[in-house]
Amino acid sequence: MRVFMDILLMLGGVAVFLYGMKQMSAGLEQGAGAGIRKLFKRIDKNSMINYGVGVGVTAIVQSSSATSVMTVGLANAGIVNVKQGAGIMLGAKVGTTFNAFLVVLGLINKGGFSFGVLFASAAFVGIIITYISNKDSLNKLALFLIGFGMLFVGLEVMGIALGANDSILGEKIQEMLLFRVMQQPVMLVLTGVILTCIIQSSTAAIFVFLSLLSKGMIPGLDQAFFLMMGANIGTCVDGLMASIGTNADAKRVAIFHLLTSTIGAVVFSIILAVLRTPVTLLFDSLQDAPTGLALYNLSYNLIYTLLLLPLLGPLVRLVTKMVKDKRTPVD
Repeated sequence: MRVFMDILLMLGGVAVFLYGMKQMSAGLEQGAGAGIRKLFKRIDKNSMINYGVGVGVTAIVQSSSATSVMTVGLANAGIVNVKQGAGIMLGAKVGTTFNAFLVVLGLINKGGFSFGVLFASAAFVGIIITYISNKDSLNKLALFLIGFGMLFVGLEVMGIALGANDSILGEKIQEMLLFRVMQQPVMLVLTGVILTCIIQSSTAAIFVFLSLLSKGMIPGLDQAFFLMMGANIGTCVDGLMASIGTNADAKRVAIFHLLTSTIGAVVFSIILAVLRTPVTLLFDSLQDAPTGLALYNLSYNLIYTLLLLPLLGPLVRLVTKMVKDKRTPVD
């Protein structure tokens, strides 16, 4: 019964976290709408410019899922072609990594002072603004503050469910990760994929990994690396769902997102399996385990997307062959 209650508490924390992310993204999109439109106007034949647009838009809306859904929609409307959308998708992978550093800052708790608790109080400030102001600009700010604060309320709730002294859920997760089978890269990547598909957010999944890591429940930083790479594949489900019922180009953009995420995870899993000890020691020595994971997340996404950028043409041709244009029936 106790583990069941911990699971319910954990799910409640995830729900608050995801709702906070949705509210924060909505506030950012409304407040920075003009900036987002300007960024999308810079979409060009130059792949590097489109890559930069993907990084910038995702950094603004704080969600790679939102960027991927927007890009699929633009492709469906014929505003961007597959190659332009593909460049945006690669950039989105880098733009979303900044969230991990925000979460790491929220996990800091020294001398009774917690950034997470401080950030959570932003929700209260946002609520006060909604009661005392009728200005549209301030209400957009309030929406952002409420969402931002709720992220860390959810973080605190998840932390209690996972890390309380009597948390049976935390103990069970730790026991599971100690199994020999959970030392295998393939199993860890698949676990990351499944968790992210369930909660529909790579940011929330990576937060769970960061939280477990900070509490010593993930035995090794290397395990977290593989889990995180799985989360990068799992987040593609949003774009795939958005492409249902769309035209061929929109589907190609969504498939490109999944294909490149899988290529990156497979290649880096092989590299990490061979160089597991030195790579782990490198990132573990930077400051602490959560910071090491956040830096690996940034490095991984930056390196593999920049390596794939020159191969955009062949990859786009591949997804074009994979998704055929609909043939109009001839009378």
